[in-house]
Amino acid sequence: MLRRTIKKHDDIDLGLSVSVMLALALIAFLLLPVSPSLAQTVLIGSLVAFAIWVALFDYRT
Repeated sequence: MLRRTIKKHDDIDLGLSVSVMLALALIAFLLLPVSPSLAQTVLIGSLVAFAIWVALFDYRT
């Protein structure tokens, strides 16, 4: 029961982090015509943040 609850929360956390990363990628895409350097910064920042998130919480799998 407890393992099932933990697994459920892990799936929610991963889904939330992927959703946030996709939202940031969409923002970067929308910023592209306005400021390419800002769009690049947002995209790289979101990828780095996602990599750190996965590295920190990979121990739960």
